[in-house]
Formats: sequence, structure tokens, C-alpha cells
Amino acid sequence: MERTDRPNCRFSSDIELYVNLFGQVANLLRGKHLLIVPSGPLTSIPFHVLVTEKPDKPIPDLIAGYRAATCLAKQNTITILPSVGSLQALRQLPPSQAREPYIAFGNPLLLGRSGNDKSLLTLRNQLVTVT
Repeated sequence: MERTDRPNCRFSSDIELYVNLFGQVANLLRGKHLLIVPSGPLTSIPFHVLVTEKPDKPIPDLIAGYRAATCLAKQNTITILPSVGSLQALRQLPPSQAREPYIAFGNPLLLGRSGNDKSLLTLRNQLVTVT
């Protein structure tokens, strides 16, 4: 994979965020099942991929460097729960009128505005081939 094709991710900011959120209790959390109830701006944090240990390079040259990163999900089982405010809002909704159960899955390989952007599909195929 070329250097220009790598994810745009800096481990230094991930580690800084991890330390700010969990640094003082990190040793107590290792190996535990974490139940995280984020609220406000914390709901947009992908807790599972927070980098917990400083890697060899702040920005890896190859995708293998990202795979080797030690992230929170490699050390802990993580469950993200809705905030109390979200639960209150959901309980105020009327009961479902659905006659049958429904499950849906989104396509994570969106093709961009033009419908022709295959860069994520190409990246995914490269990753599948490497692993």
C-alpha cells in the first residue's frame, strides 16, 4: 500500500484522548468489561479504537502499522450504552406498530457523491488481500 493510501490517523492524538479519559484508572481497567455511557460530544468518540500504548511511529508508513497498534478493544470488552437522556426520550415514544421484527445493515463502502468513488472499496480489497 502506498503511503498516500494510508488512513489519515495520528496515534498521538488518540493516545492523548485515551490518557485524558482513562489515564488515571487505566491500570484498574485493563482486561475488564467496560460499560461506557457517553453523553454530549463524547458520543462521537470511537472508544474501541482509542490507542492505549505509544506505537513505534506516530503515523505508520504501511497499513500493518495500524493493525499492530494497541487499542482499547484489544485489551477490554466494551459495551457502549445510550445516555440517560436518550433512554428517557426513547421511552416517551409510542410503542412500535411493526407487525414483524426488522433488522437492517448499512453498506460501509459508500461510493461518494458521484456514485463512482471506489477508493474505499479498493482499500477494503487491499486490506482483505493482506490479511
